[in-house]
Amino acid sequence: MIKKKITASFLCALLISPAFLISEEGAKKKKAVQWKPQPVPEDVEVGNWTPITDEDQADLQFKKISVGTKNHVWGVSTDDVIYKLLGSRWIEKGEGIDVAVGRDGTVISIDAEYNVFKFERGEWEPFAGVKLTQVSVGGDGLMWGTYKQGEEFYSYRFVNGVWQPVQNQKGEAGSGFKHVSVNAQGIVFAIDDEGNIHRRDIDRVKKARKRRRRKKRKKKRKRRRPKIISRF
Repeated sequence: MIKKKITASFLCALLISPAFLISEEGAKKKKAVQWKPQPVPEDVEVGNWTPITDEDQADLQFKKISVGTKNHVWGVSTDDVIYKLLGSRWIEKGEGIDVAVGRDGTVISIDAEYNVFKFERGEWEPFAGVKLTQVSVGGDGLMWGTYKQGEEFYSYRFVNGVWQPVQNQKGEAGSGFKHVSVNAQGIVFAIDDEGNIHRRDIDRVKKARKRRRRKKRKKKRKRRRPKIISRF
């Protein structure tokens, strides 16, 4: 008992001693600490851009570029020719006004008549029943595009092998987006005709379905568990 009382009193005295107390002024000083920019070494070049085109292709000029990975780089020249980068050389792959490549190497292009194609086994395979003026690819199955007809903009996404129109916030067919971009995780950003940027939220209905499926799985697991009967 005596040892416990001594230990308790010693701890109380230690905790309330000036060495363990932080004054209000000290707390304010800790909160006021800011991260300072670190000096850059003199031998490091900041923002260094390196040309990657061979000298014999120096006159080649581009208007669009798309990157999936370092091994999947595609572009469209100013004279509407599609190229793929191999090492430091641009290899001609056909004609078109736009091209997009995903992280997995999926490549989609658009020709001068707004027809849509997919690059497979060295050939351009057409998509029937859709026309686009701009396209973006996150990967196989994650493909979005826009189409301008007159003064109206329409958006499309590739679902279950078909290009389907995307409605706007009001449920109308014309989305009003002139440019869309999708990444490998399916996150989509869009620019409307007034220059505002929008992000597409995950459908609440899909979230609710996932929750219901999880509940069903939990119930099934509980049913499968054998009941342990005690003999005592």
